[in-house]
Amino acid sequence: MYLSTIVSALVQLAVFTLIPFIVYVITRRRVRGYWGYIGVKAAPAGALAAGAVFGLVTAGLMLWLYSAPGLRQLMVDPSTQTGRLNALLDEAGVLAWLYTAVIQALITTALAEEIFFRGFVAKRLIAWRGFAVGNIAQALLFGALHLALLLGTNAPLTLARWLLVLLIPTVQGWVVAWLNERHGNGSVAPGWAAHATANLVTFIAVPLLW
Repeated sequence: MYLSTIVSALVQLAVFTLIPFIVYVITRRRVRGYWGYIGVKAAPAGALAAGAVFGLVTAGLMLWLYSAPGLRQLMVDPSTQTGRLNALLDEAGVLAWLYTAVIQALITTALAEEIFFRGFVAKRLIAWRGFAVGNIAQALLFGALHLALLLGTNAPLTLARWLLVLLIPTVQGWVVAWLNERHGNGSVAPGWAAHATANLVTFIAVPLLW
């Protein structure tokens, strides 16, 4: 189980990194410079710290908002990541659950998604349409993806709650891209710090609190 978890995380990371790599090679006709193209580089310590703090704040906000009836059920639905981790705690024990939560929070979700959405999608949209329009566009795409992932759940949701599910990741996506581009020297590291912190706190808190 431990090996399969890390292998699965690395495979997802490879897939999310390969797509922009193919685009880069086709459009630039070279391999050199690829990591800078997707923002995999050092970032100022202040931007990393700001990302981690933002992650803590958004994790607390999400836990508070999702504690509402209807939304609360999303967090423990078997088709969601938090729901699967909740079941894993009962089935496999604390060590397996904690190991899986850490790997999924840091690599499977945060790193892979930040490289693809902020390192690839956001940068290309910003370069094409400018920062204001490009950042809003990538944030909406990020929010729409998270909304789509919840369509298969059985939680009874009103229209207002569905809009809330869309809004939370959209705002998060906008802020981390702003942090990366305006304060992080174009690096995806501040966004990864925010995303990883928020996911780690949420993944660990839900099985314990719910």
